[in-house]
Amino acid sequence: GAYVAAFRLKGAKSGTSNVELLVRDDNGTPEGATAAITALHDAGVVGVVYGSTGEQLLAAAATAAQLGVPVIYPYADDTRVTAQGATSFLAGPTIAQVAAKFADHTTGANLAKVALIRQVGAYGDAGKTALDSAGMAFTIDKAFTPGDALADAAKAVAAAKPDAVVVWAEAAPAAAVADALSAAGV
Repeated sequence: GAYVAAFRLKGAKSGTSNVELLVRDDNGTPEGATAAITALHDAGVVGVVYGSTGEQLLAAAATAAQLGVPVIYPYADDTRVTAQGATSFLAGPTIAQVAAKFADHTTGANLAKVALIRQVGAYGDAGKTALDSAGMAFTIDKAFTPGDALADAAKAVAAAKPDAVVVWAEAAPAAAVADALSAAGV
């Protein structure tokens, strides 16, 4: 991808190394995201591939729009990111598109008892709204805050004896939920 971008944007020729990769850490915070985008802009980048998820992307997108830096978000699915300005682009499906696929799959697979365990906050709320809009109904809906102990929530999901579980969370908290569900026998 980087070579193709260099070829198209700088006229790179085969066998040359006209692409420089700059990396900045957003530290998972809005302040860190603003600082990372600003530092990349100040370094003269022609664009950013933002390989992260989380609420900090909103600050990154707003800063990028103010500075005129184009940003591609390969892992983001939240249209609030692109609403921050015309320089931000999602490279994957949106929350609504993912929710529709979940609904199609659970219906097609005859999964009648579906549990939802979701992250507290804007992302989890957006996921729940999209899943509801897609026509999904849940036998149990458990919200959690990242960093909380998840054993009780996982046990409650296990007790509901679902045919399937939808985990709606950012990557690291989703992995913690998967571990807790596994430990609970789900």
